Amino acid sequence: LPFFMARFALCAALWLGLCHLVLTWTAPGEAAHRLRHQGGAAAALIAHSVAMLFFVTDWMMSLEPGFISTIHPVLVMASQAVSACALAVLVTTWRRPVTREPGGESGSTAGRDIASILFGFLLIWAYLAYMQWLVIWAGDLPHEARWYLHRVEGGWRIVLWLIVAIGFALPFAGFLSVRVKRSRRGIAMLAACVLAGQVLATLWRLRPALAVTPSPELWGEAVALYTAAGLWSLLFGLLLTRPALLCAVQREVRHG
Repeated sequence: LPFFMARFALCAALWLGLCHLVLTWTAPGEAAHRLRHQGGAAAALIAHSVAMLFFVTDWMMSLEPGFISTIHPVLVMASQAVSACALAVLVTTWRRPVTREPGGESGSTAGRDIASILFGFLLIWAYLAYMQWLVIWAGDLPHEARWYLHRVEGGWRIVLWLIVAIGFALPFAGFLSVRVKRSRRGIAMLAACVLAGQVLATLWRLRPALAVTPSPELWGEAVALYTAAGLWSLLFGLLLTRPALLCAVQREVRHG
């Protein structure tokens, strides 16, 4: 247990440090300053990947010790990338309409570009999820197949189909439409579907491993989840609606 908690403390410290660096490296109005830190950003991404390897193994895969998948941490990281990109697209389309890129072709728009980026992340996530299932199915190992069997029993089968429909099939069809990608509302709807699908996918990956019968622990779990989500949403909304405050935070972080 001490080593388990020490690994978590190291991961948390690393992520707090990365937040500090990101705010410093992405200060507004200093493009040259950001370019100087491209190498550091790449190193930070590698460090985050290593931390996620330990975190996913300790806090997710250990819920079912018989389940072993070397691709699972990468799948969770792909889910993070999809969720972050979908949220960024929602914020971008909400704050200003998508417009034609300066100097671009007559048919090119910023909306098509950000939609294509999100589509790429979605395809990576779907590919990794499919490959994990395919490898486990081909291996035909009972203790790994049981992980999927737990997630197609009862109401979890419905959640799975919702993930496929809302989180992949509907956005996939929408991303193929040029008309939708040129529409501010269309891009926002696609991003909302992708984000909702990732929330359901996270629930589907983790929750079946825990007790499903009502208990006092479930109430505590719900309170902790909604409290953390509420505090994060409050801070995010505050910074989003008050850009001057965000710039002040960035300047304070940069100058110590």
